[in-house]
Amino acid sequence: MLDVDAPWDDSSRVLHRICQGNNRYVPELIRLSRDVHAPEAGDPLRTPLWMAVVSCSDLAVGALLACGADPSTPASYGQPLLDLARNAQKMKKHKNLRGQVDRIVTMLETGGAWPQAACSA
Repeated sequence: MLDVDAPWDDSSRVLHRICQGNNRYVPELIRLSRDVHAPEAGDPLRTPLWMAVVSCSDLAVGALLACGADPSTPASYGQPLLDLARNAQKMKKHKNLRGQVDRIVTMLETGGAWPQAACSA
């Protein structure tokens, strides 16, 4: 079985790289994690949820929230994750063609994921 909590490099885990993706495998892979809060070694604010938000991966955000990730965790430079997502709505319009950034903003505002993102871990 794949260990998504294994190191990817000196600073991050496989989970961080998974959270950059946005395909049907992402939620299932995230559910394999034993620690969805694990920050990168070089920056304690760069969590998997931060990685998913800056990568505009609504599937990863939903799975992480369903597995217990905290949407109120501060992001880099003390900026809330919700602010990063709202900034992406304005600055990364090409990443929102299918409404994925809008869904991220809604999930972070409500603090929850859709029922289909339920965590089975």
